[in-house]
Amino acid sequence: MRRSIGLFDFLKLDRRDTRTLNVQLFDAIRGAILDGTLPVGMPLPSSRNLAEDLQIARNTVTTAYEQLCVEGYLVSQQGSGTRVAELPKLQTIQAANYVVEEPSLRRIRLSRRGEGLCGSPRYLPRYEDRTFAAGLPALDLFPRALWARYLSRGARRTAIRRFDYSEVSGVPELKQSIADHLSTARGLRPDPEQIIVLNSAQAALDLLTRIVTDAGDTAWIEEPGYLGARGAFQGAGLSIRPIPVDDQGVEVPEALSIAPKLIYVTPSHHCPTGVMMSLERRLQLLETSRIHGALIIEDDYDSEFRYDGHPISTLWSLDQGRTVVYMGTFSKTMFPGLKLGYLVAPVELCASLTKALHHTGQSANKIVQLALAEFIAEGRFADHVRTMKKTYAARRSVFLDELQQCFGDLVSFTPTKTGMQQAVLLNSDISDVALSEAARSCGVTAPTLSRFFIGSQRKDGFFLGFASSNEDEIRAGMHKLSTVVKATGRND
Repeated sequence: MRRSIGLFDFLKLDRRDTRTLNVQLFDAIRGAILDGTLPVGMPLPSSRNLAEDLQIARNTVTTAYEQLCVEGYLVSQQGSGTRVAELPKLQTIQAANYVVEEPSLRRIRLSRRGEGLCGSPRYLPRYEDRTFAAGLPALDLFPRALWARYLSRGARRTAIRRFDYSEVSGVPELKQSIADHLSTARGLRPDPEQIIVLNSAQAALDLLTRIVTDAGDTAWIEEPGYLGARGAFQGAGLSIRPIPVDDQGVEVPEALSIAPKLIYVTPSHHCPTGVMMSLERRLQLLETSRIHGALIIEDDYDSEFRYDGHPISTLWSLDQGRTVVYMGTFSKTMFPGLKLGYLVAPVELCASLTKALHHTGQSANKIVQLALAEFIAEGRFADHVRTMKKTYAARRSVFLDELQQCFGDLVSFTPTKTGMQQAVLLNSDISDVALSEAARSCGVTAPTLSRFFIGSQRKDGFFLGFASSNEDEIRAGMHKLSTVVKATGRND
């Protein structure tokens, strides 16, 4: 049966392919069966004949045939040779070589929660686009060789019994190190058992919404506000109510038609405007939370980097952790790829959060946790933060000077006293989206400010980072960005 069934119209083997020859042969024959090229009952050539025609080893063909038989695509009987098996409901699975066409995807219907999750905007900066990338630390200045030693030590010194499924809410060593750090740096004095370690701050938001809310519950977020919180709440099917932010922070509503179940705020350094929530507003927010039984999430994402005065006191310290969950991350102080965040939760929530982690898969890597615990305990983390704070302060100074010199009255801004980025308002009717796209074509990242708004009263501007670029890159980037803004303004 030499070349009698048309196999060689589609059967092409490539020795440069990363797949082995027997895998290529298996894939090609399986695809031909599934798309109907090889109909049910069609006999296949013997392994010897096919091997000769393809100029490959007979064992290669035999291995492919045997696997096709095991998986039910072929049947082989003594004296009858090898034939295409009869597959049930073949018409429902026909897809040439398992290439899924776009129309097939349309048959998969997303849930309302899925649509909310996928439809929410999000900005995640990349190192390649680091000029003015908001929220991106100076990755090139992280002590990678030193960190590698701590990772190695964590792996070598850990008892084998701890490589199991236990300690799902975080290893005790890291919980203690985080508690010590928070006591020194932020004035919090939580019990280490109140600390829940997760694989990101975003995971913390997702976990909290699962635990304390049902679909349709109301959640407050700041307007403008953090995109990650908006996405987590939309993904949970919550009814989001944007609460305006002014120069005193969130304007707590006096009369409520619908009480919130969850309230998300960034009181020490509002994202994105940078304002600090006043004491009066903090007390009002805590009172509202207690009256209506709402849980407050306090996101303290970059408070380590305060350049004027001492760090701002936390909402958690006012409340003593009764209705406030404090949320922190190491993405800004170390690097985003570390994938470590944490919660300081009310005692009543800790057991439920820990049980939920057994099902959500949001626990953090144990080796990384053990390495970080020692990194903090031995003072390396504090050393790195001090170094970065000094570096960022110098870059911030150049950034603000260049911003004023290059833009003048084209923009308005209040110099940030904390963090790694600066909100900048455009003093014109030019769309920040159009400007951002034009800047990208010139090799400059200019994240838009308008995307932080939900309502129609949006403001156009930029949310520019200054931490990830050196002084020369900041100067060059600012010149390019101002050129784009001025050119676009003249064209309009």
